[in-house]
Amino acid sequence: MFYLHAFTKKQPDLNWENEEVREEIYAMINYWLDKGLGGFRIDAILNIKKN
Repeated sequence: MFYLHAFTKKQPDLNWENEEVREEIYAMINYWLDKGLGGFRIDAILNIKKN
């Protein structure tokens, strides 16, 4: 399997421009928030947007 990663192989670089990707991430976030998770840590937020 090949995919873009900017830091480590365990951290795939997601295509945030893709609406389906965003919807899946939002669903995952809501799943954990519904289970009582208090929040998420987002590292390197400035690297989400690509030129």
